[in-house]
Amino acid sequence: MKRVYTITLLLLISIFTLSACADAEKSNEGTNNEQPEAAQDKTTGNTKSIKGLFQLQTKNITRLPAEDLVESSLYTSQTIWPATQEENHPNAIILAPGEDWQTTLAAADLIHHPVNGPILPYQEDGLDERVLEEINRLNPLGIQDGTEIILIGNASKKIKDQIAKYQVHQINGETYKETAKNIDDYYADMTEGYPENVIVVSGDDKAKLFSLPVINWIAHMAEPVLFVSGNSVPEETKEALKNRDNPTIYIVGPEKFISTKVESDLGEYGTTERIAGKTAVETSIAFAMYKDEKTGFGWGLEEPGHGVSMISDQTSDYALTAAPFSHLGKHAPLIWLPDGKTNKDLEEFLKLIQPTFKEDPSKGPYNHGFLTGNTEDIPVETQGMIDSMLEIIQSDGDGHAGH
Repeated sequence: MKRVYTITLLLLISIFTLSACADAEKSNEGTNNEQPEAAQDKTTGNTKSIKGLFQLQTKNITRLPAEDLVESSLYTSQTIWPATQEENHPNAIILAPGEDWQTTLAAADLIHHPVNGPILPYQEDGLDERVLEEINRLNPLGIQDGTEIILIGNASKKIKDQIAKYQVHQINGETYKETAKNIDDYYADMTEGYPENVIVVSGDDKAKLFSLPVINWIAHMAEPVLFVSGNSVPEETKEALKNRDNPTIYIVGPEKFISTKVESDLGEYGTTERIAGKTAVETSIAFAMYKDEKTGFGWGLEEPGHGVSMISDQTSDYALTAAPFSHLGKHAPLIWLPDGKTNKDLEEFLKLIQPTFKEDPSKGPYNHGFLTGNTEDIPVETQGMIDSMLEIIQSDGDGHAGH
């Protein structure tokens, strides 16, 4: 059942409740109103019903129960920019082609200051009415030159007409590789210099899950992403690298997507470092844990006290609009959930960063998770398991009762 409603700031809490109810209704369709089949609690071995669960927030997790890319962008935007006072309005809004993951990934470089704004998606046939309403609600303040909307890609005349009342700056290119370079140039103009660290990923569609985890970092630190494909370095990427003096080039992805030849070719422009895992989940964890102490690059998550943004690898496009969870608030890197669930690698990572206390749990540190996706994408059983692994526990193993 498709939910259609107008999203406004005053209705955000209602939307979370409506989403939970909609998910419950979905589970009852075609069953003559019978209750959903009981779920097996893997922790205790007891069979428990979730029929009474009507809200989706748990103590250590904020769930954004999006059902499509537009909803993902709106939940993220309204969580981070409530626009209730000048301090929490964005300076500008980034409109990017949601159907083009490479271009939208590159656009995340602009989320950081001075733009300080969300990515909202557009489609080939125009802007969704919900996006238009969100643009008006956000009422961007404008950046240094007055720009209120940064339009990424070759948007249609209809889209330009839809946002005609705003001051718009457009960035495009003949290819996503050229657009990425032009975004890099634009950011350098705004900040009067090119960042020395750059990230290189594969733009091939088969590499998507290996490339997307960098999106939260570039939203956090505004270091650009550049592309390679096949077994070569495109001219646009070479030109961007030439704008820097011996940069550190972080290659993200295994050799099956970015070959040793490409790594060698990139080495002509600077120092290269590769970050990769055997799987997409492993790569997202490896990127979250990586830290280069010389340059300051990387999250370096190996201890408690962090936010983590989790998305099912089956709804990977949500990462394109959920990237601002690394920009403000709890500054959370992106971790994939394989088919919306956990696996051994993910559980070991969460245990590594699980908070502990000796005497008083009220002093922290604390972890917090963001889940983007509805309960079909990420089951409530998964949420419950992750919530427990994010919980602060007593260091001696006695539990909270003895503190």
